[in-house]
Amino acid sequence: MACDQHSFCKQCQEQPRIYSESPDHTGLYNECLSGTLSASFLRNYLASNLDTSVNIPIGKEKLTPLAIACEGGHTGTVLLLLEHGADPDAVSARCRPPLFYAITRAQKNRLEIVRILLAHGAAIDKRFPEDHDATAIMNAITEVHDPEIVRELVVRGASLHAENASGQSVRMLAREYGMEQELGSSPFPSYSESSTQCSILISIVMALVMLVAGRVIDRSIMDIVSDAAQKLLAGTSSTAQLQVS
Repeated sequence: MACDQHSFCKQCQEQPRIYSESPDHTGLYNECLSGTLSASFLRNYLASNLDTSVNIPIGKEKLTPLAIACEGGHTGTVLLLLEHGADPDAVSARCRPPLFYAITRAQKNRLEIVRILLAHGAAIDKRFPEDHDATAIMNAITEVHDPEIVRELVVRGASLHAENASGQSVRMLAREYGMEQELGSSPFPSYSESSTQCSILISIVMALVMLVAGRVIDRSIMDIVSDAAQKLLAGTSSTAQLQVS
C-alpha cells in the first residue's frame, strides 16, 4: 500500500500522511533547501503556523523540513530543526525517514548528518517499506557503496541479520557488493565462532574421558586420553587465533 495523502502509511502508522501545498510553507522549504534557516525564522514560522508542525511534509516532493536539510547536506539546519522539535524518524513521501535521505541523497556531509540523526535518536534499523523494505545499512551498501557510512552503522549497532523484501540479509548484500570487510567479516570463522566450535569438540572429548574413566581401571589410559584432550585444546585455540590474525 502506497503512502497516499490524508491516509495512513501501512508501514508507518505512527503519523498521518498529511501534506501541505500552502504558500505559508514556501519560506521554510526554501530556507531548508538552501541551508540558510535561522533560529529566529524557525521560531516565527512555528508561531505563525500553530495548526501545523515542523514535521509536516512540504513542497512538491512531499519531504519533511528535516529530510530537505538532510538531502542538501546542511548540518547546521539539521541540528536547528532537531533542536526545535523535528522528529528524527518522521517520514516523508514513500515512508522514507530522514536517515534515508542522509544516506542515499545527501549532497555533502553524509557521515556527519548520519551521526547527528543517530545522536538524536533516529531508529538505526527503521525500514524503508517502499524501497524493498531495506534498512539504512542496506542502502549504504547497495545505493551509495559508502564504506565510512557502513562502518559507522556497524559500530552504532545496526542489525547485520536484517533481511530485505527479497530475503537478502545485510551480510549477503555486503558479500555481493564487495563490502564484507566493512562489516568486520573474515573469510575464516571469527575467533568467537572458532572458540565455540573448539569448546564443543573438547566437551565431546572430555565426555569420552569420563566414559573411559568409568569403565577402565588402568590409570595410564586415562592419562593418555586426558593428554590428547589438552593438546587438542591448545592446538585448536592456536589455529583460531592464527585465522583471525
